[in-house]
Amino acid sequence: MYAFPLSLKSATARRTMAMPLSGYIALGICGAVAHLPFLRATPINWDSVQFELALSHFDLHAHQPHPPGYILYVLAGRALDSVLGNPSMSLSLLSVLSSAVAVPLIVWLAFCIFREASIALGAALLLLSSPLALYYGSVGLTYAPEMVFSIAIAGIAWKARGGDSVSTPALLGFCLGLAGGVRQTSLVVLLPICAWALWGATRSRWLAFGATLGITCTLWAVPLLIISGGPSAYLHESALLAQTVSSSTSLFRAGLDGIGYNLAFEVLSVGVGLAFGLVPLGLWASRALRFSLSPHVRAFFLWWTLPPLALYAVSHIGQFGYAMVVLPPLVILSALCARVLVQGGRWTMDDGRWTIDQRSSIHRPSSIVHRPSSIALAICSALSLLSSGYFVLAEGPVTASNIRYNDAHWSAVKSALLNFDPADTALVMRSNWDGPFRAMGYLLPRFHAYATGEGGDGAFGWLYSAYGGQSTYALPHPIAKSHLSLSPSTHTLVVLDEDTAKRLYDMRDVEYVPLSDGSTFWVVRSPGAEIEGIDIERDKLRPDYGEMPN
Repeated sequence: MYAFPLSLKSATARRTMAMPLSGYIALGICGAVAHLPFLRATPINWDSVQFELALSHFDLHAHQPHPPGYILYVLAGRALDSVLGNPSMSLSLLSVLSSAVAVPLIVWLAFCIFREASIALGAALLLLSSPLALYYGSVGLTYAPEMVFSIAIAGIAWKARGGDSVSTPALLGFCLGLAGGVRQTSLVVLLPICAWALWGATRSRWLAFGATLGITCTLWAVPLLIISGGPSAYLHESALLAQTVSSSTSLFRAGLDGIGYNLAFEVLSVGVGLAFGLVPLGLWASRALRFSLSPHVRAFFLWWTLPPLALYAVSHIGQFGYAMVVLPPLVILSALCARVLVQGGRWTMDDGRWTIDQRSSIHRPSSIVHRPSSIALAICSALSLLSSGYFVLAEGPVTASNIRYNDAHWSAVKSALLNFDPADTALVMRSNWDGPFRAMGYLLPRFHAYATGEGGDGAFGWLYSAYGGQSTYALPHPIAKSHLSLSPSTHTLVVLDEDTAKRLYDMRDVEYVPLSDGSTFWVVRSPGAEIEGIDIERDKLRPDYGEMPN
């Protein structure tokens, strides 16, 4: 048997850090610099707009932001915005800073677990190049901050397991409370790893954890409830959103079809998140790579990854970013697989140390056997280059092209609308989550914007309007209206999405306006009279013209 000095929790380990402090600082700088080329001053989607609106006015009913509130995230964004004066860049920079912290954190945690620098640095490389981490680390959403807390809480949980001090559980409760203030679901998905860390602990350690968790949550929950109109109003708004988003995905409302959808989305999200880093894990899963983790380490990774995935499977997963909370443990395991792959053979645990049965090992040149750490790190580097290349060059929902297209599209829309007078132009569009209504009302407040869709009665009609930075958007969806009265002196309708354009009753007089990004919007002009409104009949939009002048 060949003993590989890869102790999982060895009391004889001489080092507690994979590198000097300057190395961690350098990794943090690399984590920030990797995201700077993708920053844009345009909100990336509907949720991002709502977070930006919350920086100036917090209103849960108006979804500024949407429930459950994300109050510490909003406050952090406001702090940055007070310096930058640009809400979009402030929230995007908050994601960049989170990404900068995540890289040295994952190196520290991976080294604490495996005491092997090549695994720690390999995990950092795979995280740096993850398409999910690159994407959500460059846009104004909550997923990158949640990932940082996921790593930090898991690291403290690892340290707390089996200890006897009360300070570590107290720190664990404090960090979990902060994570809940940034993204409330973090309380649920990261609590199990905390419970694992304290399982069998003394009452004083549990009290230290519970007290700090309770105090920290109280400090942000009480202000959140007050500014939301009280507990009843807060719970009402949260329930409305939960019912809306989970209607087609929740186990309790969509049954097995919902679970199937969620599981497929999770698999896709994890696959995109790992990208080429999935290869070493795939070798392990297929048993082409043979090794086993100690029960202690195996339980740690299972309690870190399975609870979030299980919750999303039975409830709802709305964006690829949900997988960010489980991305860190997966990249650590992938780096571990790359390290074991180089050494070859069948790996097992023996007295807290990795051992290899050389009889099952594939023959390798001695130079490789003597330099396994360097080769493993080279493999992670190659996989990272491929993953980052995919993010930069590929077309997809969580790639650099999506960020560039979103910014180019809204620049093109704003440029084209310079030729229209806001006083006599109405903008019409769909109200879907992936539609332009929320962004249009925020980015072009001088125009009257109207959204159509299915109302609370299931019928199609006019639902919401926006003007002057104010929007009527709220839940539940109102009863759809069959007639939309437009502002006086309206002579032009601009339709911003193809779905709405297809609902126009008569396409013969519709102008197609090509935009500089390759997209199109559609224009209906009055032949002389005002357009007093829009009638909606059988899902069709018919302009209601006033009396024609003589």
